Amino acid sequence: MLKLYLATTLICMLGFFNSIAQIQLKIVDPDEVVIPYANTQLIPSSGEDLFIGAASDTNGLVVYNNVKVGTYFMVIRYLGFTTDTINNIIVQVNNEAIDLGELVLQPSSIVLQEFGVKAQRPKIIYENNGDFSFSPGSTTMGMNEDASKLLETIPGVGYNSQKGYMINGNNNIVILVDGRRMSGDRETIESYLESFSSDNVQEVKIIKSSTAKYDASASGGVINIITKKSSYAGINGFIYSRYRQGRFSSYRGRYNLNWKYKKFSGNVFYEYFMAQSFHDIEISRSIQKAQNEFAYYNESVYESWLYQAHLPKISLNYDINDNNRIGIMLEIRHLSINQPLANLASASDNPLTADSLINTAIQINNRDIWPAVNFNYATNIKGKGNLIDFTYDFFYKDISKISTYKKDIYDPSGLDLWGTSRFIRDNKFMQPVHTASIDFARQLPRDISLDIGTRFTLLDKRNDGYFKNYVGDEFVTVPSLSRSFDYTERIMAGYINWNKKFNGWSLTMGLRVENTFIDQFYVSEDSLVNSKYTDVFPSINFYKELGKDINFRLGYTRGLRRPIFNELDPARIDIGPFIVTSGNPTLRPQIDNLITLEFTFKRKYALYFNYNAANFSVNQIFKEEPGDVYNITYANFDRSHLFNAGGNIGTDINEWWTISADVNFYFDKFRITIDDNLIETKGAATAFTINSQFIMPKSFFLDLNGTYESPRYYAIEQFKSTGFIDVALTKNFFDDKLSIKLQASDILRTKRAATSQNFFNLNNTYLEFSDSRKFELLVNYRFRRGENFRAKQNKRSNQDELIRS
Repeated sequence: MLKLYLATTLICMLGFFNSIAQIQLKIVDPDEVVIPYANTQLIPSSGEDLFIGAASDTNGLVVYNNVKVGTYFMVIRYLGFTTDTINNIIVQVNNEAIDLGELVLQPSSIVLQEFGVKAQRPKIIYENNGDFSFSPGSTTMGMNEDASKLLETIPGVGYNSQKGYMINGNNNIVILVDGRRMSGDRETIESYLESFSSDNVQEVKIIKSSTAKYDASASGGVINIITKKSSYAGINGFIYSRYRQGRFSSYRGRYNLNWKYKKFSGNVFYEYFMAQSFHDIEISRSIQKAQNEFAYYNESVYESWLYQAHLPKISLNYDINDNNRIGIMLEIRHLSINQPLANLASASDNPLTADSLINTAIQINNRDIWPAVNFNYATNIKGKGNLIDFTYDFFYKDISKISTYKKDIYDPSGLDLWGTSRFIRDNKFMQPVHTASIDFARQLPRDISLDIGTRFTLLDKRNDGYFKNYVGDEFVTVPSLSRSFDYTERIMAGYINWNKKFNGWSLTMGLRVENTFIDQFYVSEDSLVNSKYTDVFPSINFYKELGKDINFRLGYTRGLRRPIFNELDPARIDIGPFIVTSGNPTLRPQIDNLITLEFTFKRKYALYFNYNAANFSVNQIFKEEPGDVYNITYANFDRSHLFNAGGNIGTDINEWWTISADVNFYFDKFRITIDDNLIETKGAATAFTINSQFIMPKSFFLDLNGTYESPRYYAIEQFKSTGFIDVALTKNFFDDKLSIKLQASDILRTKRAATSQNFFNLNNTYLEFSDSRKFELLVNYRFRRGENFRAKQNKRSNQDELIRS
C-alpha cells in the first residue's frame, strides 16, 4: 500500500474558540481507478462515542468540513476491498485544510490453497443511481482479446445479431471511448471495437439511466470505455500478437505505451492487422407471374476478402496545475480491402431446372483513410465544485471504392446467350466532421448536482459515383448512370441536468434541445431536399434503495435516431444480377419513447423491463422493381411497439467458478404501408448468453462462453435461430506479465445469418455462413518501468460527440 502523506504533527494549542478545519482524502484502487461511495468514519481518538461519517464522491474524494480541534483516526470500508485505517490525524488552531493525499485500497483476494492460485475478480463499483463501473482486474475473461469480447462479459451488456450491442436488452445506446463517441454506423463501430485491445481498457462505465447530457440517440444508455493512463512516473504498456486460423489465416499485432514525466503524460499506440475471411451465401426467390405461373431465381455467392490495416494513435496531456489539464490526440486509420466475389445465378419457370445461368465476377478494391484529431481542456475551479470541459473533434473519412463487374449469360449447356458485359463503378466518399462542446458541472449544497452544456456538430459528406461501361478496349463514363449525392447536417444542442439525493432516493431530471438542419442534393437528378426541425428530449429517472439488498430504478427518456448516410443516399448499387440496394432521402428521424424498470438484488442479480413506443422507426424493406429485380432500401414505419423483459447475473458460484449470464424475452409489433399495401407483423423471441470462468490448477484459467438466439420476426423479416460456443484456455507467467491464450471460436459452426421475407410477391430466403470457426493463439506481454506516481486529479475532458456516417 502506498504511504499516506499526513499533515505534520504539532502540539495542539489551547484555544477557547473551537477552531474548525477541513479534511480531505482521495480513495483509489491499485490501478489508480477512483472508488466512489466508499464508506468512511472520522472517529475521535479520545474515546468519545461521537463520530462523523461520509462517503467518497464520484471522483473518489472524501471531504469533512467543520472538524473541531482534536486528534482523530479514519476507518475506510468498501465491499470487495480490505478495510483500512488512517491514524493520528491532528486538527489544530488555524488549520484551514488537511490533505491526507491518496489512499490505495487493496482488493480482497481469494486464495485457493489446494490449487495455489491467487485470483482477483473483476471489480464492479455501483453508484447510487443504478449505474456501475466494471474494472476487469486480472481476470482472463474477455482479456487478451478485442474490446468487443470484453463488453460481452459484462453483466447487463449483450450483443444481438439484429440489434447490435445492448444494455439490459435495449439497443438504443451509444458507445464512447474516453467520453468520445465512436464514428460511423453499426458495422463501422463493431469493426472499431474488434481492432481495440481489451488489455488497454482500465474500466467500462455502464450508464443505464441515460440523461440529457448525452446525445438524443442514447435513450437506452451509454457504454463508456475508459482506456488505461499512466499512473507511474515512467512507462507502462503491452505488446500483443494474435494468430488466427480458420479456412484462412489472419494476424494481428499491437504495441501500446503509456508514459508520464512530471506534468506530461501520453500514449503511443500502433496496430497492424491482416485478416482473410469469406462468406458462403445461398439466395432463393420465387415470383408469381400469373395464376399458375411462377418464376424462380437462385443465387450462389462466394465472396472472400483480404484486409490490411495500419492504426497509429498518439495522445499528449499536460497538467497545467492541480485544477487545469489540456490534451490532444491524433489518430489515423488506413485500411485496404481486396474483395473478389463470384455469383452464379439461375432463372427458370421450373424450380428443378434452369433456363439461363448468369455468372458474375466482381472485384472490389477499397482504400480508406480516416484521420482524427481531438483537443480537450478541463478546469476544476478549486473550492467551488465547478468543472468545465471543452472539447473539439475533427474527423475526416476519405474512401475510394472501385468495383469491376464481368457478367456472362449462357444456357445450361454452356451456349453463350448475350455475350460478356463489363462495367465499373467508381465511388469516392469524402466526409469531414467538426464537433465542439462545452460542459459545466456544479456540485450544489444539499446533495444537488447540476450539469449544463452545449454542443455543435457539422457533417458534410459527398459520394461521387461514376459508372463506366466497357466500349472497345477501354472503360467510358456513362453520365446518365453516374450519380453524386451531397449531404450536409448541422446540429446545435443544449442540455441541463439536475440531480438530487434524499432519504435513500436519487432523482435525475434533464432536458435536451436539438436544432437540426439538413441539406441533401442529388446531383444527377438535380434534386434538392432541405429540412430543419427543433425537438425537445426530456428525461427523468428515479432510483431507490428498498432495503439492504434490493434497489429499484424507474425511468422515462424521449430519444432520437437520425438516419445514417447509407440509408439516405439514393444511388443504386448492384450487389447481384437480381438484387440492388439504395437509400431513401425522404426518411424522417425515428422518435423513441422509452420506459425502463429495473430491480437489482444484492448487486448480483437484476430483473428489468423495457417498453419503447417508436414513431417513424427506420427499418429495411424490400421492393420489387421491373426485370424481376428487388431493391433493398429503407422506410419509416408507423408506430412500432418494442417490449422486452430480462435478467442478468454476475457472481462467483464458488471459489473456482465465476459466471455472468443474460436472458432476454422480446415482443415486437410493426406496421407499415408499402405501395398502398398494409403490412403488420408481430412476434416473440428469446435470447441468452452465458460466460463462465473456471480457475484451474497451476494458474490455468478456462473460459466457456455460449450464445443462443431463437427465431424471430423483426420488422418484415423472419430471422432464423443462431448461436455459438467459444472455449479458451489461458496461462499466465512471470507474475501475470506474460499471458498465453488458446481459443476456439464457434466450435460447432452454428453461427449463421438466415432470414426470409414472405409478403406481396416476394418469397425470398437468405442463408449465409462465414469463417466463424477459428482457432487462435494470443500472446500478450505487459511491462512497466518507473516509480509510483500519485495523481491529484486525473480527469478526462473528452465527452460524447455526434459523428455519424
